[in-house]
Amino acid sequence: MIERIDNPFRITKSNDLSDEQIDQLWVTGGEEDGVTGLARPSSPMAMFILGGKGSGKSHLMRYYSFPVQLIRYRRSHQKPISGIANDGYLGIYSRCGGLDSHRFSGKGQSDDAWNSLFAYYFELWVADKTFGALEELRRSGDIELAADTNIAHAIADLFDRPVRQFESVSEIRLYAASIRRQLDYSVNNAALTNRLEAEVLISRGRLFFGIPNAVCSLVPKLQRIVFVYLLDEFENFTISQQTYINTLIREREGATSFKVGARLYGIRTKSTLSGGERNLQGSEYEELRLDERFRNNRKGYETFALRLIARRLGAAFGPDTIEPDPATISKYLDEPDLSWNSPWLAELLGFSSDTPRPHIANFQRKLFRGIRDELVNGVRTESEGQTVVEAITFPEYPLIEKLCILYLYQQWFRAANLYDAARHVKERAVAYIEGVRNSKFDEFVSKHKGDMIAQLLRENGQKQIYAGLHNFVRMSEGLPRTLITILKHIYDWSIYTQERPFRGGKISIRAQQRGITEAAEWFLDQMLEEGEEGVRVRASLERLSQLFRTNRFADKPIETSLIAFSVDEVQLHESARRVLSLAQNTSLVINVARGQRERNSEQVTSKLELNVMLAPRWDLPIARRGVVSFAPEEANAIFVFERQSEFEVLLRSWEAKMTAPSFGRGGQSPNGRPPQADLFE
Repeated sequence: MIERIDNPFRITKSNDLSDEQIDQLWVTGGEEDGVTGLARPSSPMAMFILGGKGSGKSHLMRYYSFPVQLIRYRRSHQKPISGIANDGYLGIYSRCGGLDSHRFSGKGQSDDAWNSLFAYYFELWVADKTFGALEELRRSGDIELAADTNIAHAIADLFDRPVRQFESVSEIRLYAASIRRQLDYSVNNAALTNRLEAEVLISRGRLFFGIPNAVCSLVPKLQRIVFVYLLDEFENFTISQQTYINTLIREREGATSFKVGARLYGIRTKSTLSGGERNLQGSEYEELRLDERFRNNRKGYETFALRLIARRLGAAFGPDTIEPDPATISKYLDEPDLSWNSPWLAELLGFSSDTPRPHIANFQRKLFRGIRDELVNGVRTESEGQTVVEAITFPEYPLIEKLCILYLYQQWFRAANLYDAARHVKERAVAYIEGVRNSKFDEFVSKHKGDMIAQLLRENGQKQIYAGLHNFVRMSEGLPRTLITILKHIYDWSIYTQERPFRGGKISIRAQQRGITEAAEWFLDQMLEEGEEGVRVRASLERLSQLFRTNRFADKPIETSLIAFSVDEVQLHESARRVLSLAQNTSLVINVARGQRERNSEQVTSKLELNVMLAPRWDLPIARRGVVSFAPEEANAIFVFERQSEFEVLLRSWEAKMTAPSFGRGGQSPNGRPPQADLFE
């Protein structure tokens, strides 16, 4: 009987992790990743921590929160107050989504009334978490009784009208909690009573700034720290509510700092209530874009990802059961042999010496048709055509055959002498098989091997292969949750097929294939927005992927490993720009740094890449080589929902110009016969 251990990748969202798990599963990529150190929790400079869904924002922010700080202090046998002093900060974490901020609107009340009440309520909400941290310091003996009383008195003085005297932080916490309960009752019943019975007892920002200042002035060991407010899920706030937080950031006082977490589309405004001023990056705040930094540092991200996996496995199985070097984790997943002379690939395709090979038969059929229609230069008869076919026939090496066929299609398209081209490529292929290397032919093999393997698999009824841990790291596109989800599905399939994942043997390619397919579907469903906008984005992704798939499986692809495109967004239809923006904000399309410089105009346009996590859904590559430039009218046909008929024309055009024998020339012989362009010399 197989021992069952719960899937170590089962929990994918940090909000579902306990404080102990946040600490246990924390991973730093080291200095080379350039990410974790940049959060700078002890810095007084405000920061917006941005990223796509699952980029690690919440885990990062919770790691800096006081409950997790406390776990670290206890593990190192350090008094909390000493640990805070050494860290230079006390972290107050609050989820903006947990507040249900949309309660504070409508119900027959004015916007001004709701805005004032929300600011008041939110300060009480965050203050409660601050009070909880101070209570813990009091229980541990780090804050003495007299200091606790003095802090309570100082906080009571923050109210706009006199309140009763409090002798401890615990007392004032209970008082603030009673105010919040009264506000909850009034807010929740406003729609029924048509009244908002509430009064604001504290001016804006008094608790945010006043509590830290009181503590730092009354507890000498804490006089040099900052209280960092870690406000997560900022996208759940309305424009007016974000404006209030922006104002706090602009008017920051004393021993406070703000770190605000949001999705890429989550910042709705940079306005403040400070005379209409706007917060400026570099002046009032700085930004940390997590997934973008991961993607721009592939090596650092892979180091981080492997450590993350090792930490998960160690927590599930025990650190002694997993190789201590994270780089060795990849050995637990089987990887296919995709070399040019792979016996594994030949066996998968089911070839034998007497088995007709579809790619040879297909090439021969198109060649003979081209000969009959006088669309081939240098080959006049079927007998000569058969000589061409025999020249690129290597039964033991189907991938070499596909590469030779691709070369001939390229020369055919250029109207070169196909008979000479066949003789030339045969010489190069024979030399390659015999171990004689030619830099140009080697580059040709390396450049086109992936797409030709994909064509071989498709022609022989096999699924595309997506396997290997390093490929899965690449496919996660800088989103750690996506990587964890991939492994979650793969682990489940491995267990289902009676394997022992990470506990003996290797996870089969079959289990990896099934897992990554499920994960790709999950990714698309998770990232798409609901409603009409989600429908428009999905339709555009379908169209874009149809073009890329057509290219990959064409006789003569226009680009190699095509998953990227460039476009001048300024010239696009407004609807197309909107769809592209939504796709980027939800990480379904990735903005490639530095853009693309057009060959003719030298204009730098947006260079975008379809998120390769979607590759299994459309049988696309995961390595980016080629980039196609879309004219504005072509991009509009893809990204404007109503232009389906224009897209169908574009798709047919792509199919025609990449398909032998006519290559989009309408069945007419090519004009002129330019000299053969040799790719290898």
